[in-house]
Amino acid sequence: MGSFLNRLSTRLVLSLALSLVAVVVLLVVVSIQYQQQRLTEQVEKELVFITENYGHGIEAALASRFDALSDVADQMALQSGFANNDFPPMAGVRRLFRSLWFIDQAGTIRGAWHPGGELSIGQNISNNHLMEWVDHGDFALQISDPHRCGIVGLDNSEADENEVVVHITLPVLQNELQVGVLVGNLSLTSDTIFQQIKEASLSSRGFLALSSMAGLVMSHPSVAMLADVPEAQLQLMSNAFAEGQVRAQVTESQGERWLQTFYRIRNAPWVLGAAIPLNEALAPVYDLRRIQLLTGGISSLLILLLISVIVRVQLKPLKKLRNEVNLIRNNSGYRLSEVNTAELDELAQAFNRLIDNNEQQRRQSFQRQAYLNMVLSTSSAGHFMANSAGEIEYVNETLMAITGYDEQDIVKGALIEKSVSSDKNDVRSRWLEAIAEQKEIELEFEFNTASNKQIWLLVEIKPVFDHGTCLGHVGTVTDVTEQNSEIHDLRSKVHIDELTEILNRRGIEEVMQKNWNESRLFNKTYTLMALDLDNFKTVNDEHGHEAGDYVLVEVAKVLTHAVRDSDWVGRLGGDEFVIVLPGCPAKRAESIADTILQQIPKITEARSLPEVTVSIGITEVQAHDQSEVDVLRRADKAAYQAKHAGRNRWNRG
Repeated sequence: MGSFLNRLSTRLVLSLALSLVAVVVLLVVVSIQYQQQRLTEQVEKELVFITENYGHGIEAALASRFDALSDVADQMALQSGFANNDFPPMAGVRRLFRSLWFIDQAGTIRGAWHPGGELSIGQNISNNHLMEWVDHGDFALQISDPHRCGIVGLDNSEADENEVVVHITLPVLQNELQVGVLVGNLSLTSDTIFQQIKEASLSSRGFLALSSMAGLVMSHPSVAMLADVPEAQLQLMSNAFAEGQVRAQVTESQGERWLQTFYRIRNAPWVLGAAIPLNEALAPVYDLRRIQLLTGGISSLLILLLISVIVRVQLKPLKKLRNEVNLIRNNSGYRLSEVNTAELDELAQAFNRLIDNNEQQRRQSFQRQAYLNMVLSTSSAGHFMANSAGEIEYVNETLMAITGYDEQDIVKGALIEKSVSSDKNDVRSRWLEAIAEQKEIELEFEFNTASNKQIWLLVEIKPVFDHGTCLGHVGTVTDVTEQNSEIHDLRSKVHIDELTEILNRRGIEEVMQKNWNESRLFNKTYTLMALDLDNFKTVNDEHGHEAGDYVLVEVAKVLTHAVRDSDWVGRLGGDEFVIVLPGCPAKRAESIADTILQQIPKITEARSLPEVTVSIGITEVQAHDQSEVDVLRRADKAAYQAKHAGRNRWNRG
């Protein structure tokens, strides 16, 4: 599975397929969102149109009733008197109302008409709720809030106790004086104005509803008449009418979103509302979405198959190159052929140039290796090469001649394993430390050759870096048995300081002269330290020469332990010491000086003597030096400067 997914053809097909699917999904989503928005706007416009049309119809119906009442009131104003048999209005007016009454100023019914009932002329209804509308004090036409009650003035009024009516009142004037009120009653259950609202069908669940501005339901398919309009709907109505006569908005009710419109009836305190579930209004969009997703999925699969075929065809030249590369890797081929594709041909040409360069470099490498082998084989010193992990990979013939072991033995670690037992652990640990820390190191130890002869070897190991990366290590092995014999002679009693058992003045001067000569003859370097004890005279004066001798002996021990095996420590006389460090890096010399500075004060601290410190001058042999004396003078001067700078410190000269 992993190799399948790692194929370029698979990745190309998957990348193109995912891109295609993303584009299809994006187009479908954007299309559906756009269509949903447009359809919502269209449904909203249609619902507003329907609401306005029904609202205009209600306004026209009310206007015809207002005109009819005005005509009756005008006729009554022309009569000098009034009798009930003069009251019945024309048949056209009767069809517009459930009933008609004329009530005088005292609240007595002077005329009444109600189909199917007997008139109750002369009945006083001054205490009836209707008089709240009659006694209004102005001459304007009024429409009452809907309420449930019997029709006053009829003998069979109990039959109408549950009927909901709305009163339209118009004052009757004679000689500019109001003589009564003409009342036209509209039934919410039978009047055509309200019937057409109930019978209106917007959709399977959509409906029209009518309510009063006071918040009473007048017509609703599922809510009883005279029920209170919910507070949320009242707030929506209030917000809608604050912006105009008609308003559409989307609301949420019982977890479902509805599209609602409100229309305020101009000539009555009524509100007409229309509502339709948004899901029902957007059903065509949802159907279209399913079709688009299905079509997009099928199209994506077909295009995916087509892409797969195209990718396979287009990658055939690349597969050809891959096969040729495998042949070249198995030494069965030499060059890549061109495939008539610009980019791949450029790649093939670059690859062929790389092969040519590699072949040329390989031949040059073989030549350099042969030359190096010849040079190393004639070298008087042994040489080896190790990788970055310290594993020896090459040895020259001189190294095999020095040790007596063949290449295989040395590669397996004979240089360490055949060292004298007393030195073996120290040699191994320092060798591994140098490899791990990628630093230079010098090791001098006694070695058992293949012929069981004990010799002294000096091993110098240096790391090889390329742009900060360790490529490996090179090592030089020298037989220093003869030199060590000379050192032994130097360290004879003639050259040893009896008190401190380090080199005396004569011995250290011979060492300085020897290193000076080697620096000139063999271009070798060495570092010289001049050390002068601070406050040593106080110890002698206050505690005697025995205490002074103790300090000198301990100082010699500190110096001997601080330096390397290849370094020389000597006493010039009194409290002055010299250290010679052949081939010592500057950082290492400074580290040795820091160690000495830390250890010297501990000598007097252990015996509760006055504190003795040391001032150190450090210098290296330089090209303009005429003799070893010049080097010593420069080191003495640096030590003098360190002493006057505050003592217990080192200074370079």
